[in-house]
Amino acid sequence: MSNTNGGEFGHVLIGYDFDIELFEEEIPLNVCEPHYIPQRVAALQNSSGYFYCTSYDKGIKQMCPPGTEVSLKIGGCVNKTTNTSVFPTGSRCAAQPCQNGGVCFDFSSADAYLCHCPLPYEGL
Repeated sequence: MSNTNGGEFGHVLIGYDFDIELFEEEIPLNVCEPHYIPQRVAALQNSSGYFYCTSYDKGIKQMCPPGTEVSLKIGGCVNKTTNTSVFPTGSRCAAQPCQNGGVCFDFSSADAYLCHCPLPYEGL
């Protein structure tokens, strides 16, 4: 697969490959450690955002809007009062692309999303 520029890369979000190094940044200690799992979504300690872990110390960050917090069960950011999903402008998760009970996480900085699939499902 390739990104919109035709390049070939080894990381996939939303079904197409892209140069993840353009979007990843260093992350606070203990977010993706000590049990680093590639392509894992990890919440920040204060629940103000989350990372798509690309290594032990790097990832793609998504911050939650004010009045919301991370929900790893619902996916992405949720309203603290109503516990309903809050999508950022231009969200790809708003269209509910994940099938079979998958949980959607936005990564608007990379114009991407990630579906976490429940067992036995896997894939994009």
